[in-house]
Amino acid sequence: MKYIYNKYSKFVLALLLFFFGSIFQVIPILIFNLDANNIGGNTKILLTLFSNTIIAFILILFYFKDIKNDIKKFKENKSELLEIGFKIWVIGLILMASSNVIINKISPNEIANNEESIRSMISVSPYLMLINTAILAPIVEELVFRKSFRTVFKNNLLFVIVSGIVFGGLHVVLSIENVYDYLYLIPYCSLGISLSYMYYKTDNICIPIIMHMIHNFIITVMNILVVGLIIC
Repeated sequence: MKYIYNKYSKFVLALLLFFFGSIFQVIPILIFNLDANNIGGNTKILLTLFSNTIIAFILILFYFKDIKNDIKKFKENKSELLEIGFKIWVIGLILMASSNVIINKISPNEIANNEESIRSMISVSPYLMLINTAILAPIVEELVFRKSFRTVFKNNLLFVIVSGIVFGGLHVVLSIENVYDYLYLIPYCSLGISLSYMYYKTDNICIPIIMHMIHNFIITVMNILVVGLIIC
C-alpha cells in the first residue's frame, strides 16, 4: 500500500511541477524587486531557466535512486543502449520531418506555433535558450513524461502511446490558434512515441534524456542559424 501511494504521489507531484513550476519564478522577482508587469525578454528567459533548474532538481531528488542505478547500468553497457536509442530516434525523426513537410504543404502556417515561440525567444537570447532547450527541458520532460508515466502505466503498449501522445499534445494544444495547428500533433507525437518506445526498449532513463538532448540541441542550433539569417 505504501509503495502504491508513493508511486502515484510522485506521479501527481511530477505533473504539478511541470504545469505549475513557473511559480518558482516569483523567488527572483521578489529578491531583486522586479516589476512583474514590465519584464524584458532576456529576463523572462532567465526566469524560465531558474524555474526549470529547480524543477529538474526536485525531479532528480524524486527519482534519485532509480536515476543512480540507470547511470550505473548505462556506464556498463552504453554502446548497446545508445545504439538502440539512436536507431529509434532516427525513425522518430524521419516520421517527424516527413509529416512536417506534408503539413507545410497543406497548412497556411509556415511553422508550428510552439516552434515560432521558440524562435522568438532564440532571437532574444540564443545561448540561454540553448541551455534551456538542450539541457534542462529534456531532463524535466523525460523525468515527467517517461519516468513518472512508466511508474503508473505498466502495460508497455499503453505506456508508449499515452506517454508519447500526452508529451506531443502538450507541445501543441497550449498554442492552438486555428484548426491547422492540430496537424502538428502528428510530428510532435511521433517524437514523443519514439522517446517512450526507446525507454521501454532500454529500461534506462538515461537514453531518452540523452537522445532528447541531442535532438533539441540540433533543432535549437538550426533555429539559431535561421534566426540569425532572418535578422541579417
